[in-house]
Amino acid sequence: NYKTDQGEPTNYGYGFRLGRINDRDTIEHDGGIIGYVTYAVYFPKERLFAVIMSNCDRCYDIGGTMESITKIALASESSE
Repeated sequence: NYKTDQGEPTNYGYGFRLGRINDRDTIEHDGGIIGYVTYAVYFPKERLFAVIMSNCDRCYDIGGTMESITKIALASESSE
């Protein structure tokens, strides 16, 4: 785990953060600039990588969309 300049632990470093989506560990990166937004998520245990790239930065909830997409992908993986 990384630490802030003040020595506090953080789950963010080098532009990536550790998180959880659909009760699974993730490594995530997102960003944007006027008119564009991206969100990339890697599920290391499942070896699944998902990315959303959009040229509409205020059109929808990109986090909610990522949760829905990966939920479908992870469900299809476990049914195989």
